Amino acid sequence: KLRATDCTAKCVVVGDFEADKCRLTARLLQATEVTATMETTSAAGVFENRTVDVDIGLSEDGPVSLSLWDTTGLENYDRLMALIYPETDVFIICFSLTSPQGWRRVLEKWHSELRQKLPGRRHRSSLAPISSSETPL
Repeated sequence: KLRATDCTAKCVVVGDFEADKCRLTARLLQATEVTATMETTSAAGVFENRTVDVDIGLSEDGPVSLSLWDTTGLENYDRLMALIYPETDVFIICFSLTSPQGWRRVLEKWHSELRQKLPGRRHRSSLAPISSSETPL
């Protein structure tokens, strides 16, 4: 039996500033059935964390907790963002279709950074599908 109190998932959304990650996280939160008050924390433009209880039908005790982290894509904050990475269950790497460098930065910067900052992790299971934020959500 799965207990709701045992279930917390941390999802970090990364990508360049132009990738419009906040739109994706807002859409993800809209798509969930929120059953409790949303809690939000932030740090001076580096990240915003929203924790919501979501009923996904896996627990007989009710909703599970989803901690969704929306990060800045500004390079000035790269060292601070790495502090968010530990204990993350899923990373979503976003890019902009309107940026000619978007896909290249996914490979050269974001995927590489996560592999470097999280040595020893099973990267295939911890890196989520990549999302382009320029398509309708």
